[in-house]
Amino acid sequence: MLSLSHRVKVFVYSQCAGELQYLILKHQPKHETVWGPIEGPIHPSENLELAACRRVRDEIGLERPVALVDLRKPERWSLPEESIVEWVLGYRTEPGVELRRIASAVSEFRWNEFEPAFHAMELPGDRDAILRLHLLLTTQTLE
Repeated sequence: MLSLSHRVKVFVYSQCAGELQYLILKHQPKHETVWGPIEGPIHPSENLELAACRRVRDEIGLERPVALVDLRKPERWSLPEESIVEWVLGYRTEPGVELRRIASAVSEFRWNEFEPAFHAMELPGDRDAILRLHLLLTTQTLE
């Protein structure tokens, strides 16, 4: 029987004087060790916002976003025994915020402007998602 799982991908960003910075991470070697956003499962009792905040708190210790942006374009993909729906959110934090608690599963992290963050990501879905978020954020800034 095919099971259905929901996951969240969270792109943490900050904005100061119109300048956007994105936090990208690498996790300890498991299946893959590529640069990307914070991600993880959505528990049955959680909505997207709660899951995003929990994942950010667990991974990098931030408690509250300045704003959450739901990209409203889930991706669905399948494995032999499981179908997965990934929801993508942006998590705005204060500029210059200090990451006090980094999860042991995170091997590296860095803040980047859009271009280096986009090019560091190897997974096409991550590139597509950060591009959509960046376009949305820069369009809002211009309005």
